[in-house]
Amino acid sequence: MPVTIPVRDLKDTAKVCELCQESEEPIIVTRNGYEVMVLVKPDDYHRMHRDSRKQELYDAIAYAEAQCDRGECSNMIEDLKRMWAEYGL
Repeated sequence: MPVTIPVRDLKDTAKVCELCQESEEPIIVTRNGYEVMVLVKPDDYHRMHRDSRKQELYDAIAYAEAQCDRGECSNMIEDLKRMWAEYGL
């Protein structure tokens, strides 16, 4: 379960850093009972960023495959041959 701390606790940076390193879960910082930020370990942040980028790539591939399934794509080799012939290359 995530740890929740009030924003005023951020004044003690050493304590917050220690809490962040010891916690296996993100630390949710609240102000007036509302979430204002989430603290995570650097390794967790980089993993989440990498996973997000990987998902973007998978989504782009799935979109391209769907386009080809609908007949909205072309053969690159044939297109290059056509352009070479058209422009005398």
